[in-house]
Amino acid sequence: MKTARIGAIALLVLFSRVIAASTELSLLQELPPPDVVVSDTGRIFVKHRLEMQLVEGETELALRLSEDSMTNAAAQLHVLSPLSGVEISESYRQPEMTDKVFWRLSSAVSQLAILELCYQSTDVKVSVTYQAQVHLTEHLMDLQAKVTARSDGQLHGQSLHVLLPTGDRIETRLEPGAEVAQKLFAIDGIACELRYVYDEKLHGKQAVRMVDFDVPDRGRPLPAGPVTFVSSHDDASSTLGTASMPYGVVGNRIELPMCPAPQVSVTGGMVTSRQQAVKQDTYRRLALYDLQEEYEYRLTNRGAEPLYLVFRLHQDGDWDVEDCPLEYTRIDASTAEWVLTLVPGTETDLVFTVIKRNLTP
Repeated sequence: MKTARIGAIALLVLFSRVIAASTELSLLQELPPPDVVVSDTGRIFVKHRLEMQLVEGETELALRLSEDSMTNAAAQLHVLSPLSGVEISESYRQPEMTDKVFWRLSSAVSQLAILELCYQSTDVKVSVTYQAQVHLTEHLMDLQAKVTARSDGQLHGQSLHVLLPTGDRIETRLEPGAEVAQKLFAIDGIACELRYVYDEKLHGKQAVRMVDFDVPDRGRPLPAGPVTFVSSHDDASSTLGTASMPYGVVGNRIELPMCPAPQVSVTGGMVTSRQQAVKQDTYRRLALYDLQEEYEYRLTNRGAEPLYLVFRLHQDGDWDVEDCPLEYTRIDASTAEWVLTLVPGTETDLVFTVIKRNLTP
C-alpha cells in the first residue's frame, strides 16, 4: 500500500470494529489547507481540520511524523464535533513504530466526526512589518502593513491560512525556502504628534524625535512588528529610523521613537548625592534614611528653528522634586516631565533636586 505525504504529515487510519473479527485498513488521502496560527507569544502552531467517519466502538488513528519540527510530544488531537458521544480514550506509541504516534477514539455509534490536529512548528516563520510615511509639516502619517510567511521544512507547496493574534486572516501558498509577502492593510491620514523627547531611562543620553498617535479603528487591533519611518517632502522620501510597533488596541495612544535628534544637545546629570534624616535601629545600625540628589543639565538647540523638548525623569518609591525654578508636571508615581522651549543657538539650564524618602540600606 502506498503512503501519501500531505504537506508535513501523513495519516494512517486504522478502523477496528468491536463486533467484527476482521480489521479494515484505510488511508486518508487528502487534508484540507492547514491554519498557521501565530500566538500572542509569537509561537507558530499548525492546525489541520479533519473529517472522519467513525465506526461504532473504537477507531485507532496513527500519525506519521515528518522530518520537520513536529515531535511526538507536540502533536495533539481534539474532537470538534460532535460535542458528545466521541472520546479520545488513549494516546500512545508503539516501540516498533517510533515514527508514529497513536490515538484511540471511542464512538457510541457510527458517525461523522470533525477532528483538529495541532502541533507547534519552528520551521514556519510569520512576521508583520510596517512602513510609516510621515508628513512632517501636516502632522499626518500613512501606515502600511504586510505579512511575510516562510517555510524551511516540508510544509510548503500548498495553500495555508495564516491567522494572527489580532484576528487577521490571509491565505497564501508557500514554496520551499521562499518568502511570500502579502499586504495586510493600509491606513492613510492618521493624525500624529511629533515631539522631541529626552528620556535617559528609555533612550539613553540622547534626545529623540517621537511620533504619537491614537490606534486607528480598522475593526481589529494593530499587530506587533517592526516599523520603518519614512519622511515625504517635495515628492522625495528618506528613511528617518525604525522602531517596534506594540500590539495596539483601538483608541490606545502609542508613542514610538522615530529617529535621533542630533540638533538637541543634552549634557550633565547628577552632581551630588547625600544622606539625610538618618534613623538607626536599637543596635545603632542604619535603618532608614532620605537621599538628596542634585541634578544639573544644560540643553542646547543646534538647529535653525525653535523647538519644544520634553524632558522626562523617572524615579521609584517615595520621592519629590524640589528647588526647581522651571515648571514641571508629575505624570505618574514614577515620572516627572518638563516641557521646555529651546531657542536656536542658546543654552537652557535645568537644575533641580530630588528627595528620596524612607530608603533602607
